[in-house]
Amino acid sequence: MTNKLIIDYDYDFGLIGIESKVKGYKLAWLINSVLGVHLIKGDDIKLTLPQQNYLLISNFLYKEEYNLMRLLKNSCERVEKGKVSHENLIPECGDFDYFILLEGCEWEIGVIQKIISKLELLDEVTGLGVIEAGQLPSREYLIF
Repeated sequence: MTNKLIIDYDYDFGLIGIESKVKGYKLAWLINSVLGVHLIKGDDIKLTLPQQNYLLISNFLYKEEYNLMRLLKNSCERVEKGKVSHENLIPECGDFDYFILLEGCEWEIGVIQKIISKLELLDEVTGLGVIEAGQLPSREYLIF
């Protein structure tokens, strides 16, 4: 008899897709200026995959006591048997270059809409969208 552990994650976070061709550090600086936050470059997130493969995800982080904001680059490095290739973190959202992931009690839908309104003012941002993380086929890549 084989037992199987099934884990159902809670995808209780907001997710905003951003289309922008600027570098991550510049986008983080622009977001900091319009939202009044302080995103700082964090270590790349190493997402372990089967057979000792992994993804390296560039991210910027802003953390308060009960809230967290991450700016994630959609294009990440896949390391497979020592070889590096590039792929999208969320392939079904290939139009987006970055994601803002919002965790915590203050990031409700009204706040997310205000964030989008402010980001729309940036010339460097060419597209935005709210994404239902729980509906994404590759949503498990967003659990850190």
